[in-house]
Amino acid sequence: PLTFCGVNAHFQNGIAEKRIRDLQERARKQLLHAKSRWPSAVELCLWPYALRNANHLMATLPDKEDGSCPLERFTGTDVSPRIKTNHTFGCPVYA
Repeated sequence: PLTFCGVNAHFQNGIAEKRIRDLQERARKQLLHAKSRWPSAVELCLWPYALRNANHLMATLPDKEDGSCPLERFTGTDVSPRIKTNHTFGCPVYA
């Protein structure tokens, strides 16, 4: 159900605030891990890409006992995540 909250009333929007905090923490962890592994290849300007990757992983990887992911539950269609195509964020790639 759609609910509304007041302007600047963050305490009324706990679910969205937690989702934003979780995304930021995952993106920060990805950047820190990549920076420790590949210091010459990773810069802080990659923050938007880390955030986008964290959101993609949270939406497409299974998180329930039945193996469903949030994207499947939202759309109501079967979304088979391609786990093989997920690579470590920030790793150097050669074409």
